[in-house]
Amino acid sequence: AAVPVYMHFVLDGSGSMSQNGKWAAAVPALDSIFANMKDSADPAFGAGLTLFGDKNDKTITDTNGGPYDKMDVPVGFVDAAQLSRLKARLYSTAPYLGTPTFEVLSGQYPLLRQFAPAAPLQPGGKRVLVFITDGVPDVDMPAGQNEVPWSLDLCRKQSGFVPTKDAIDTFVVGVGPFPPIRGVDYSPGFLASLAIAGGTQQGAACDPDQATDLSQLCYFQITPPDSGSPTAAEIEALRQKFIDAVNQIRGQASSCEYTLSRLSGNSGSQVDPAHINVVFTNGAGRQSLLPQSPTFGWSYDDPQNPTRVILHGVSCDEVRADPKGKVTVVLGCKTVLP
Repeated sequence: AAVPVYMHFVLDGSGSMSQNGKWAAAVPALDSIFANMKDSADPAFGAGLTLFGDKNDKTITDTNGGPYDKMDVPVGFVDAAQLSRLKARLYSTAPYLGTPTFEVLSGQYPLLRQFAPAAPLQPGGKRVLVFITDGVPDVDMPAGQNEVPWSLDLCRKQSGFVPTKDAIDTFVVGVGPFPPIRGVDYSPGFLASLAIAGGTQQGAACDPDQATDLSQLCYFQITPPDSGSPTAAEIEALRQKFIDAVNQIRGQASSCEYTLSRLSGNSGSQVDPAHINVVFTNGAGRQSLLPQSPTFGWSYDDPQNPTRVILHGVSCDEVRADPKGKVTVVLGCKTVLP
């Protein structure tokens, strides 16, 4: 079975989010995403939310933010009660002050790692943080000039955590002008570096220095209208961009890891890691054997004590591109190597 996903959204509520329709689009977009999760009633998917820098952030000042030692809405199965909590946090506030990126990430990562799912949310899930921001870290905050390097280092450590099953992937959604505009505090380079550090770069050929070509970006770019007073139609279009980006993230987070039973159904003995194969059946019913390969096939989370099968490269891409496809882990036959 696909590994459950615990997705924690961290939303920038700094003052600049009030500009160009960004907040007016982001809030109803997340509301729509959460409502869809509630309607799906999927016990393999949980969501939580923390806002920072907004008017309800009791820690924020011109020179301080944090400690962010609590999730505003802890990750949970999205039923009616969880949806109500998420909506209340979204709609009860407005953009306010600065962007203490390192402070909020350093507070939220440990909470996400410590998170223990409660029924009906399934156990053994993958932890994912979705960082949505329209700016760069604020050097007036406690980390000062270290905001950027410390944020990147922290993110890198989370995605490279050992054991692998406890790693936290960080998806990055940047909301700002693209190409960048002189005088606007927005850095595609920082956002790209954060996505790479978080293990979620978009495409192997993404360019962290890219500032003109959307197709080569490493993160999810949302470009608001140029107008300081966008029309209702422009805000609606921007809202849909948020929804599309988050839905892509949901798909990427959910598709390429599968739990591995430690016991054979026939003999009751432990599974031999050298006698496992992975088969993909596409939506048309055609089966293909995926090779064991950490670059274009599959690998274990821990070769000595495997609990998950993880797809990589073109194999993962193929599964993600076919929502009607099915991955099956087959026990008993010698593993096929490339």
